[in-house]
Amino acid sequence: MEKNRLLMFLPYFSVILGLYLFKSPWFAILTYQSGMVLTIILTDKVHFRELITGWNKTYGLLSVLFGLGGGILLYFLWPSININSASFSMFGITGLSLIYFLVYFNFTNPWLEELFWRGYFKSNNRYVGFQDFVFAFYHALVLYFFFDIMWIVLSVIILISASGLWRYLYRSCNGLLVPSLSHLISNIAIMGVVIIKLWSLA
Repeated sequence: MEKNRLLMFLPYFSVILGLYLFKSPWFAILTYQSGMVLTIILTDKVHFRELITGWNKTYGLLSVLFGLGGGILLYFLWPSININSASFSMFGITGLSLIYFLVYFNFTNPWLEELFWRGYFKSNNRYVGFQDFVFAFYHALVLYFFFDIMWIVLSVIILISASGLWRYLYRSCNGLLVPSLSHLISNIAIMGVVIIKLWSLA
């Protein structure tokens, strides 16, 4: 396997080490993000300026609607989802500490992930490819603590599709601004629903 492809497994290493070994979401996310930043800095494949290039009004509007769709879908499916809210306590993130973590995660990770997954791992594949599956499946390691297997499988399928869409937007818009905004809004919408629903159960 090519050396750069091995970097795709960076989040697997970070999640296993951070969540499964040290029970620390902060360790997991900071290790993952540090690896992404170093990869971007030490290569000429992608530059941070791509995050502010490639605006397209039509694609931008559609990508925002797609991002909001994840939160809306979760909101209506919530009564059927048996989320294990005790996992937040197991990882030591409850109350304000959960808010701090989610705010940091939501406003930093989408930008770095777009640089890493769509910018660094460039692909002209018109359909879903290897990197889309690797991107989606690492989330299953996180969702394992919170959802039943059926919802994990559904989430992975959606994430594979989202990854393919964001890669298409990157190619079509010649920049990462549109896919990054879509990713950001998707994260905020989904995490917003989680916070609202968990508070309503408290």
